[in-house]
Amino acid sequence: MMEQFVGSIYSGDTVLLEDIKGSLHIETSESRWKSWHGSFELDVKRAIDLGGEYLLKLNNGPKGKVIIKHKQITGSGINIEFQGTGPLA
Repeated sequence: MMEQFVGSIYSGDTVLLEDIKGSLHIETSESRWKSWHGSFELDVKRAIDLGGEYLLKLNNGPKGKVIIKHKQITGSGINIEFQGTGPLA
């Protein structure tokens, strides 16, 4: 299942990025375990570390830990891909 999200990225209690918009993919295995990953765009003036572990808090409530897996510069900014490392609850 894919859905759009709006949320914020935290490092500890510090807000690094607010009101980011992106795509979230949630997959459920046969054992009902859910994995999730997604992506969002940043303008080139904003930064986040590749490989860093952060907390993603969605504006509609759920939150979960993520690792930044891939960064790619595009014509419109930087595309960030992340992987959830635990539950999104």
